[in-house]
Amino acid sequence: MQTPSNEAGLELSAEVERLKAEIARLQMQLRERQPDVTDWMPPEQREAYRRLERFRAMKDLPVWDEVSVFNEEHRVTVTDRGFIEMLRHLLPIGDQISWGGAIPYTMEPFSLELKTNRETVLIHALAKGAVEFPEILPGYYFRVDTNLTNIGKALLPKPEFLPEESLGSRMLDSGFLRVRHDGYQYYVLNESRIRILAVGFLRADKKETDKPDIDEAASLADISFFLYGREIVMSIYPEWIRIRDGEAETWYAVDPFDAMQMEAALRAD
Repeated sequence: MQTPSNEAGLELSAEVERLKAEIARLQMQLRERQPDVTDWMPPEQREAYRRLERFRAMKDLPVWDEVSVFNEEHRVTVTDRGFIEMLRHLLPIGDQISWGGAIPYTMEPFSLELKTNRETVLIHALAKGAVEFPEILPGYYFRVDTNLTNIGKALLPKPEFLPEESLGSRMLDSGFLRVRHDGYQYYVLNESRIRILAVGFLRADKKETDKPDIDEAASLADISFFLYGREIVMSIYPEWIRIRDGEAETWYAVDPFDAMQMEAALRAD
């Protein structure tokens, strides 16, 4: 038979174990809980911040009807579904950025306007990989895919203070590519892949020649390089490359191996 003192000791031990388990549970919750920046915001600002949650989770975003890219002097509106779908994958926002002073000048700022028949969202691209939603949460900046901020460079005219560039430099510096290959059209924004295709042409064993007697529609691929609102179209054939730069057209006889390598670069993941 247990004495009263033994019974009290057992009850105390059980209570200690229960408290230990409760402390462990609370510590785990504390470790798992991430600080919420909205906890320190005024209610209106907190609600605006949470309106951006769909741009973090990429849920409940509408299918945009058109996208406008613009600055103070120029506006380009795009309705191409492939372009809009490409843009959608660049929109997720990351951490908030705090510069602690002036915004670093790393690119020509521009704006994006995403529109449906029910909604318009305005985004300012202010620095490489950084955006602001001025009509939702002004003065707060968020990280985005750096390729998003190349779109302005691709579509808006060249600032007057920048010098003219050679054909090769413009291809290397393109903001994005539009590719027609194997019966499909798609866009390439990855800077490394853009440069691989540009370098493939620049280093190819080629010689300028007269226009050959071939079926121009039978190209292996057609690649458009976009920079400052201008388009360079490179068409690859088994033994030829055609470059169209505005109204100018130039043909090159090319080593078939180089043509094959350039097409193979399009198949890379």
